[in-house]
Amino acid sequence: MFTTPDGVALYTQEDIDALNTRINEQFKAGTDYATRSITNSLQDKAINYFRNEVREGNMVQDDALGIYNGLAEALGWATVDSLTILFTVVVSYNGMTIAEIEDIEAEDADSAEDEVRNNLEVEDVEVTFQVSYNGTSHNETVNTTYEFDDEFEYQATEQN
Repeated sequence: MFTTPDGVALYTQEDIDALNTRINEQFKAGTDYATRSITNSLQDKAINYFRNEVREGNMVQDDALGIYNGLAEALGWATVDSLTILFTVVVSYNGMTIAEIEDIEAEDADSAEDEVRNNLEVEDVEVTFQVSYNGTSHNETVNTTYEFDDEFEYQATEQN
């Protein structure tokens, strides 16, 4: 680029070619991003459609999976091994993680948490404590039955 004494910018063919190259690169990047976004959205909608069909009893899992994967191959999408959504549920007590349960099949995070909440059993709780008085301490371990009821906290995250 050259600038004349009166402030007019003059561009060489090389400048114009470089600018066109940059514009074309950005256009391609934008187009690729839009295509990926639309493809991912369509793929997610198709998976959810077949999940709903199975959930509502309109299709069996194997048929839905086969049809989805056939569509995926024809459309250039990734195929899947399962239409099931898997979650990992972390169970906490007083802010401390006491269990991390993987591969919970559920429709959503709330359902995964409910599944674990309804089937979690806690047994053989051992409590260890130390009691001291006037410099004399005593350690004690107690096996007890304790009802935790609703004291656990549950947090589900979808597995990738």
